Amino acid sequence: MKKISSVRFHFGTEERRNGDFERAAIDAAGIIAEGLLSQLAPLFVAVAAAAKNEYSARAWVDAWALQIAITGLTDAEVEAGIRNLRSLDQNQILNWPTFYALCRPKYHPEHQPAKFPELPDPTKKERIDRARRAAVAKLCARGWMNR
Repeated sequence: MKKISSVRFHFGTEERRNGDFERAAIDAAGIIAEGLLSQLAPLFVAVAAAAKNEYSARAWVDAWALQIAITGLTDAEVEAGIRNLRSLDQNQILNWPTFYALCRPKYHPEHQPAKFPELPDPTKKERIDRARRAAVAKLCARGWMNR
C-alpha cells in the first residue's frame, strides 16, 4: 500500500507523496472529518465560516483528516470530543488543538494528575524531637524557661 507523508491541497485536489501515513488511514480519517464538519458547522461560527464554499469545506475536511490520522484518534475519542463540546465557552473558537484536548482530556496539561505528595520520612519525628529538646535545653540554660 502506498504511504503518504505530506499532503498539499489545492482547491479540493490532493497531491500526495511517499512517506509515513497510509492512504487508507487518511481516507478513513476523511470520513470522520466530514462527519465532524456536518456536526460542528451549525454550532460554531468559525467552522461554518471555514465551510462557506465547497473548496474551503474540502480544505477544512482534508486538514482535520490529516490531523486525525497523525494523532491516531479513534472513533470513541472523537465521540468523546463531541460530547465534551458542552464544556466550551460559547465565545471560544473551536480549532484543532481545542478539539484534540476535548477528545483526549487526559493528555491535556490541565488534566495531568497532581504530583504525588511526599512520603513521610520515618526519621523526621526523631529529628524534630531532638531539635525541640536541644532548643528547650538552651532556653533553660539561659534561664528563659523552666522545665
